[in-house]
Amino acid sequence: KEGLFTADDLIKLLESRHAIAIIEYGKYFMPALLLHQSPAKIVEYFKQGTLLVVSFVSTCIPNGLFCCLVAHLTSLNKASCWKVCTKSKDEPLCLYRNCISFTRHGGLEIVTLIDMLSYIAIHIDKGKASRNVCSETRDCIHDGILSVCTVLGYSGVQFEDAFICPDTHCSPDPHV
Repeated sequence: KEGLFTADDLIKLLESRHAIAIIEYGKYFMPALLLHQSPAKIVEYFKQGTLLVVSFVSTCIPNGLFCCLVAHLTSLNKASCWKVCTKSKDEPLCLYRNCISFTRHGGLEIVTLIDMLSYIAIHIDKGKASRNVCSETRDCIHDGILSVCTVLGYSGVQFEDAFICPDTHCSPDPHV
């Protein structure tokens, strides 16, 4: 019937709006459908390591931006691919609508994104990853936010980022 979407049309639309990420043929990831984690549990991710904070001048994260950012990062096809992190083959480490962990660089680095309503916290566990992990992660998040804002029609969204990194040998970029 005219005016109805086919499954393929709907998938293309959702993918173009960064609402889903295609994991492999016939498998899709939609972060907005995940369960919400309680703030008490999220605090665990602030105990150690590097923290990147992305704050928004408007004092809150634009509606839908976090889930779309997660889908956008998941869909990137690069050597430093963002893959949902798992403890074992089938059990996710942290997989919630407001808190999600990724592995990067073949599992050498774990990055956890946390929606804190007024800012996005990114906890970086460098593991055995290269020295430029902080600046590389910051650039990827920055580009992802810009891309998602463009697709969602959020023109003029202003955000700032800052690092708290105890590793003085991490990179030449300023961390705070």
